[in-house]
Amino acid sequence: MIEDVFVLDDEGSKKAMVQGEEIELYEPAYGYNDDLINWLKQSGLWDTLTSIWPDLKKRNGIEPQVLNGVWAIMDIAHIGKIQKVDPILRDGRIMHEVGFNIHRVHSKLKEGKGVIHRDTLRNHKKRIPVKESSLAFYRQVTLMRKRRWIRGKAYAADGFEIEVTCPDSYEGCGKKWDPDKGKWIYGYKAEILFNLSEDRPRIIGIALGPINMDERELLLTILSSLSLNVASVCEIINVLVLDRGYWGVSFFKELKEKYRIDIVTLGKSNLNACGDVRSLITLEGKAPIKRRIERKNNKGEVTLYSREMTPVKDVEVISDTGEAIKMNAVFMQEINESTGEVSETVYFTTLPVPKAPQRIVKYYDSRWGIENRCNRVLSQTWKMRVLVSRKFNAIFAQIVMVAMCYNACRIYEEKNPKEAEETYEKMRARGIESFLTDYGVIVFVPRLRIFTAMAPEECADLISKRTAAKLLLLTKEGMSLEEAIEKTVGKIE
Repeated sequence: MIEDVFVLDDEGSKKAMVQGEEIELYEPAYGYNDDLINWLKQSGLWDTLTSIWPDLKKRNGIEPQVLNGVWAIMDIAHIGKIQKVDPILRDGRIMHEVGFNIHRVHSKLKEGKGVIHRDTLRNHKKRIPVKESSLAFYRQVTLMRKRRWIRGKAYAADGFEIEVTCPDSYEGCGKKWDPDKGKWIYGYKAEILFNLSEDRPRIIGIALGPINMDERELLLTILSSLSLNVASVCEIINVLVLDRGYWGVSFFKELKEKYRIDIVTLGKSNLNACGDVRSLITLEGKAPIKRRIERKNNKGEVTLYSREMTPVKDVEVISDTGEAIKMNAVFMQEINESTGEVSETVYFTTLPVPKAPQRIVKYYDSRWGIENRCNRVLSQTWKMRVLVSRKFNAIFAQIVMVAMCYNACRIYEEKNPKEAEETYEKMRARGIESFLTDYGVIVFVPRLRIFTAMAPEECADLISKRTAAKLLLLTKEGMSLEEAIEKTVGKIE
């Protein structure tokens, strides 16, 4: 087994093969692929992944469940761009696992082709109505709740932007002014709702709109979908943690009165109610609760902070239109013990504020950790921002499939930690992270520290060319053909 980190270089590796570089062949551990796919099928999660139903006015002869299976594998393998899906389409074992007839698989591979053309998969995504994507997603949420794969009733909402160029060709995209960039930006805004369980992160809500859409409106769309397709929102969520972008008195009242859920959020710096909180603390002379915490940066360096937290009850928060809501608050001063830098934060909540106000602060701390990790992983590893089409329904379908695969693989990790970690270790050694150990035969070129993956038929063809080139070279050097064959055979490891 090769332990060094190798770089994926398809053309360089193939050229090195023919030119006679020393190579090592590795047949992927298909057992790991089988373990993941079989577990997903047994758990019922595979059915949710393959249940996204297209508009079947134009059929291509391939069952939608099978195309959905290919699509799911593409996302689980973290491929992102559909232009890079060909290796999966040429992996006979995986194509058979997702449902293609074995005879079709063999005949296509003999022709040196993928089981389907990538355009077939692209067109399949374009035929998925938004409603069907949404229904499939909430079927998965229902299954996760039924199997008790979701922990806790504290959730956070978060929106992220997907920017595009050539906005005229992207269906349903919007525009907004970006003061930091000093220009208009174009694209979409995606909203996700996720739980705050650190060891069991789950996405339970998704919405998509133009980039200028209000995130509060997107969040209400999610809550309405949960209520319609899964269960009453108050059965799913007790506490919803929101950042300043969701601030709004009428919005908070709707969450509390219509959906019966409590809120934890941050006060805007220019909010009059923040000044009221400071005044009440001074007037009542309350002593703060003191705690010390530590934070680690990406390098593992630890910084200590001192916190002073003071609870305040019944603060009247008034909107610009005069609408009011009573909320409780926690005023916190945080001191960086290394630099002495002091920051102040005012938390507002509809929850009762106990004598230990750190409970409210902890909710928001959980949001930062999960939000940063969730967003970063979805964007960088799962390629959620990579657009597969210019049609709105296809973009939404892609985001839904990524979220469903993310949920499914997280559950697989938790239920099968040993198998998942072994697979990750093999992937990290090759510079990629995926549950699928690779496609076909892997060819390593140790001297150049590069590798490629290809169908067995292509590998055999290149090895034949390599052998022929080696034989020709040896005979030109004066060696007899018999000696050249004896010297060449067995040299490829």
